Amino acid sequence: MRVHDMKYSVISISSSGVSSAVFLDNPDQLILRERQTMSVRNYIDDGKLSSRGIERLVELILEAKSRCYSVGVDLAWLIATDSLRSIKNLSRVRNEVKARTGMEINLIEAETEALCDAAANRSAREYDSPVIIDLGGSSIELFDFNGKEESVICLDFGLDDLTRKFVKRIYPTKKEADEIKNYLKKKLKAMDIPKAGKYKTAVLSGSITQSIYDVYCDYEDIPIVDKADKVMEPEGFRKLSKHLFDGSKRSMIVIKNAPDKLHTIGTAMVVLRTLLKRFQVSCVKVSDYGVKEGYMRLILEDSVSGESYRFSYDDNAQKDKDGEVSSDGQ
Repeated sequence: MRVHDMKYSVISISSSGVSSAVFLDNPDQLILRERQTMSVRNYIDDGKLSSRGIERLVELILEAKSRCYSVGVDLAWLIATDSLRSIKNLSRVRNEVKARTGMEINLIEAETEALCDAAANRSAREYDSPVIIDLGGSSIELFDFNGKEESVICLDFGLDDLTRKFVKRIYPTKKEADEIKNYLKKKLKAMDIPKAGKYKTAVLSGSITQSIYDVYCDYEDIPIVDKADKVMEPEGFRKLSKHLFDGSKRSMIVIKNAPDKLHTIGTAMVVLRTLLKRFQVSCVKVSDYGVKEGYMRLILEDSVSGESYRFSYDDNAQKDKDGEVSSDGQ
């Protein structure tokens, strides 16, 4: 039996792929982060994840699991956010993943997803009147850090839903962008989402906002490696939004910085601009930490529960024909 510091991992299935994070002892010691791209929406047929989609998902989970083994992870949790919540054959997907990887999918509801974002970004409490924004494929979560009572706001639609509903091609036209904006504004009004005055700092969480930040840095000619504190100026973001709706200009900057988000970044820009305009924040920060880091923190604090997978490093451990390491589930 090895004597060492515990290593934990969270592997997350989202609408844009399978990502993983590895931690040494606690969520503050992140030692590895990886992402494998898979557009889940492209494998949905009549509300079900196709057999080909399940096969691809299993492949990516096995790759992430193998990577965990290679760096000595002890316990791992496999989670799924908005990508799988609404599919009709969820039971089949969970059964096949468990049978072929040994890992149980821990399904994360929208409110828990927002709580994970908040747990990962607790330092945001120090900002001036902050709100956390997470743009998902099938849901949008807001976490209100402002005031004595923290609260969660969940919109039951996301970027994939809006794209399917309003966008005919890859990127929304000006007309389609206006339709998305008007639809979102009606939803925000119906839910009595706060307007200007309540929030002054927006903290953006999730992979799509990381891609938007990369595009922003290219547009503003900001070296990303020099930006420990990731900030987008609201006026610069507004100009970028306008720039990206000029078809002759947008293609190269998006393809260069966010090729895997080509089908959703246009919708994401419309949604984010609509939210920021409604809130009238003076500062926009992009966080490196999201659901995986927050879930790890909440698990170790016993604030949420989930089924983990325990890796075995016995001398007799052997790789099977798929390259997976035999180990015991817990």
